[in-house]
Amino acid sequence: MTAVSGINAASKGLGVISNNLANAQTVGFKSSRAEFSDMFYGAQNSPGNGVRVESITQDFTNGTINDTGRDLDMGSDGEGFFVLEDKTGRFDNVFTRNGSFKLDKE
Repeated sequence: MTAVSGINAASKGLGVISNNLANAQTVGFKSSRAEFSDMFYGAQNSPGNGVRVESITQDFTNGTINDTGRDLDMGSDGEGFFVLEDKTGRFDNVFTRNGSFKLDKE
């Protein structure tokens, strides 16, 4: 069971890495990191019974803000998000770090 838990955790970790690589050039993308933890058996006095992905955290450090020359492009300096209206009506608001805004007919 220990070996299987390692394979499963490594697979999830590779999934996080491949998501980071696939989205690296996406405007506003924030990379993620898999955090691993040891699995215990019984009263936590027997470590080494496997590994699991404890959590997947996002890195919200600021990236490079570049001047695009467009008046409606904005960048966020800090941990904030742009709050947008959800036109589908499924959610009250949606949040993004992508600051490429355009005017629509409304």
